[in-house]
Amino acid sequence: MTLMFCAFTGDHFILRTYGTAKATHPHDAGWDELYALFPDYAGARNIYVLDIDLVTTSCGSGVPEMDLVRSRGETDLEPWYDEMGPIKVTEFWEKKNTISLDGRPTGLFKP
Repeated sequence: MTLMFCAFTGDHFILRTYGTAKATHPHDAGWDELYALFPDYAGARNIYVLDIDLVTTSCGSGVPEMDLVRSRGETDLEPWYDEMGPIKVTEFWEKKNTISLDGRPTGLFKP
């Protein structure tokens, strides 16, 4: 898995991490322990643990400067999931999140 972090304010900069990731889902052993490290989110469906092998940086001079207008998670996404409730959220995930964009099973549900 590769994670890329870009600076959108201040000095231009890009940081990339490369490594091997493992997805943990609510039905997996270890979920409760990992999930306890984060705020409670109604739509939480996976946590990635990344073992980093390499970190690189680059100038980032091509990254545009941007202003954050607002965060929509707290006002739009979380209330939407809360309103759906656990059963409807699971039905939504079964419809939309069982196959990744590259056509692979996400492992969200037990085989």
